[in-house]
Amino acid sequence: MSYAGGIPITSVGLVIILIAVGMMYDPRLYFATSGDDFIMTVSAVEGDGSDKYFTYLVNWTRTHNNAPRDTVTINTHCTTNNLHYIPALVERWNGPVSIAVITTVSEFNATLEATRDMVFCFPLVRRHAVFLITTTSEYKAEGTVSAGTSIPCHHLEEDLVDRFQGKNFAIEDIPYPANFLRNLGRRVVSTNFHLTLDIDLLPSAGLYSQTVQLLQTWKDRDQQLIKTAIVLPTFEAEEHWPIPADKDELLSAFKQKYVRSFYVQMCPHCQLQHDLHRWLSIRGDSKPIDVAFYKRYHPLWEPFVITHVSAPFHDETFVQYGYDRAIQICELHVSKFTFAIPDEGFLVHQGFKRPTSFHANKNRENAINHGFFRERLELLEKKYPDSKNTCV
Repeated sequence: MSYAGGIPITSVGLVIILIAVGMMYDPRLYFATSGDDFIMTVSAVEGDGSDKYFTYLVNWTRTHNNAPRDTVTINTHCTTNNLHYIPALVERWNGPVSIAVITTVSEFNATLEATRDMVFCFPLVRRHAVFLITTTSEYKAEGTVSAGTSIPCHHLEEDLVDRFQGKNFAIEDIPYPANFLRNLGRRVVSTNFHLTLDIDLLPSAGLYSQTVQLLQTWKDRDQQLIKTAIVLPTFEAEEHWPIPADKDELLSAFKQKYVRSFYVQMCPHCQLQHDLHRWLSIRGDSKPIDVAFYKRYHPLWEPFVITHVSAPFHDETFVQYGYDRAIQICELHVSKFTFAIPDEGFLVHQGFKRPTSFHANKNRENAINHGFFRERLELLEKKYPDSKNTCV
């Protein structure tokens, strides 16, 4: 027996189509979920900007949400061992989400099945999420993806943890291409703005509607949107503690010290450390969300930001760990972006960042990427010759 949303499903309603480069695969698997028919397609992506990877877009129609243009899409990425974070992220955001997943060829079908399971079990994933699955070799659609899931939906997130083992930056023989995946996800964003996040961050409740409200306010004031980066204060919560949903809960958790500033132990200058208490003291109360203050760039800053889709893409030279976000924020600064911090809305990383939470080669990779970072600073001076902004 197969389940979707706790409801038994049978072989009617859904078509899965696999399309590879130059060839179409159509196994014609039909089934229904929660009484709603829809079509799921898996198709090759051409022009993904890389000759190293093969990418496949996983999408579904009829129930998929078409977001208004002047809204924000979350753009995130992961390896298969972090797929279990997706349902909570999508449900908290409750808006469009683009998810780029890198996997091995041997796990491609299992990754596709995990995507199917989340689509069946979580209506908001079905409504809002688009998946891109990337691998280093062309996928051959041998066999079929089974019709339905045998996992009861209330156990799915636990099952995904057990189903895919491994650690970040440690997928077999594949250097983790975070910036390639970030750019890949951006290419399918249909809204005018995007928020590029790591997969294990959760937004505060209602952040999607708040950002829509903020963008509309700025538009009504005829303020510059294209060259503004909206910086979201970011925290980290002790494992197994509930993630704060609003600023009141965040303040309470912060005072109890089970929530602290993100990366405070590992990289204090990377986030809003010096302005954190200032931001926490600002209360929006019942007023519409607005900008609390503007922040000047400082070297090696790497906040999570909302930007217009015309903002520079991420530098794909950087793989594995280190400087991959710092170079992006640096380029925003050099290209004359301003950084605005809203009075409401924040992000929380699930778990404290400690030295023991990183993979074995982290320091070596960081040193390599530091060399790339220094080289890129010189290139940015040439790319933006009229700018006086520097990142040192």
